[in-house]
Amino acid sequence: MRSVEEVLKDLETNPSAIIDHWRKVPEDFFKDVIRAEPLEWQIKLLRAISLAKQGLPNREDGKCLTRFAVKSGTGVGKTFCVSGIVLWLLACFPDCKIPCTAPTSPQIKAVLWPELRKLVFMIPEPLREWFPFDVQTDKVVLHDNFAVARTAREENPEAFQGFHNTNIALIGDEASGIPDPIYMAGQGIMSEKGAITFLVGNPTRPTGYFFDCFHSDADKWWTMTVSCADSPRVSKQYIDDMKEKHGENSYEFRVRVLGQFHLEDSGLIIPRPWIDEAVERNVEPEGDWIVWGVDVSDGRDKSALAKRMANILLEPPKAWGGKELMQSVGIVVDEYYQTKRGQEPDEICVDVIGMGTGFAQRLREALKGEPVKITGVNVALTGQQVGERYTSRRVELWARGRAWFESAITRIPQGCGTLAAQLSSVEWEVKDSNGKWAIVDKKASGSSPDVADAFLLTFGGVKGDKSSFTKKRTNSIIGRNNGAQEFGITTASYLQGR
Repeated sequence: MRSVEEVLKDLETNPSAIIDHWRKVPEDFFKDVIRAEPLEWQIKLLRAISLAKQGLPNREDGKCLTRFAVKSGTGVGKTFCVSGIVLWLLACFPDCKIPCTAPTSPQIKAVLWPELRKLVFMIPEPLREWFPFDVQTDKVVLHDNFAVARTAREENPEAFQGFHNTNIALIGDEASGIPDPIYMAGQGIMSEKGAITFLVGNPTRPTGYFFDCFHSDADKWWTMTVSCADSPRVSKQYIDDMKEKHGENSYEFRVRVLGQFHLEDSGLIIPRPWIDEAVERNVEPEGDWIVWGVDVSDGRDKSALAKRMANILLEPPKAWGGKELMQSVGIVVDEYYQTKRGQEPDEICVDVIGMGTGFAQRLREALKGEPVKITGVNVALTGQQVGERYTSRRVELWARGRAWFESAITRIPQGCGTLAAQLSSVEWEVKDSNGKWAIVDKKASGSSPDVADAFLLTFGGVKGDKSSFTKKRTNSIIGRNNGAQEFGITTASYLQGR
């Protein structure tokens, strides 16, 4: 890497020559200006984009392709690469405009933009006088050039129309989750002479525009796959842990480690892309009925608690192990009293198979007088009590969970990795000539899908009307004549920090 003084000397004596060099050898811009060494896979991509900007062949078949798609595992350095490409384009190409998009606003403004700001601050002060980047809330500006953040919302595809410049670039981060209408609206940008398109992300969805870049439209795209093994930024321990926990053929390992699309078996009840696309989705609540689901463990697995309000999962499910029945009752009761006013459950659904029956009974006693309904859900119900479509109540709950995600108007928070893995690990099939659906395998990753079961139990209640309850509760469980001491309940939640 050259010294700052050497770079400054070139800029002062012959700026056009050094900038022309950076256009042809972009990795030197990273080293000279950003003061960072790009990885081997990043250099290969940078050189391909540079050749495209020069109108030279950049693929082995002799084609010059201006559309680039990179799918990768997690943590390989793709955000750094995207950010560096943005700064390189703005610094080296006149009349440059770069619309950047991602599936949600947090993904672009809380991930890509902070990385851009970080790289700008890495530029030494003497070089900042030559490249006075200004990173704003939704813009990065350098003289007359700029990059702008635009959220990829399906209902607003026109946000990507109207960009027309000599050097324009359309960048899509987490490209699997960007709705196809956004890409359709960007066709005008992509067709501009001198324009490039750069899509990057984890291959979370085996359908759609990003998927087609590597399959039916592969002849039109310069493509690359970067696995975690290709990047020194990813530890071998992470790869080994993912392999051991999920298996080499699992969605998690193929997508998050290998950077490969997981062509899912049609027997999966809830496809993983539906779950990933629900994370922090921008939707409004469709109701205010709050229901909790509790899956009670017999000691061999964990117990779990999930909280849902209509089309929104309020927080990541919580799970705990190593507790006796009364302690688990105490955990849920304490969680009730720790809940903020107005966010208490209207209903708590409990799996009443086995020890769940005693759990539900004691929970009713502990919350006696509180405005909450305790509903026992027998997931083993069969026959006429379930209906003609499913072999058991459990299968019916999975079907309701499937319909919830399939609606595409749902939201789950960040931090639901365990829930996502368990929900996307269970398959079903038509059981017999009656056409009833049955679960093939209830096991997920070698253990009971406790967190998934807790979530699905929230679909087992009988939805009521809030007006049927007066939302008035006591200040604390402590001191009430409801057996609090027997449950071993204190004011500190068992679940804090879990």
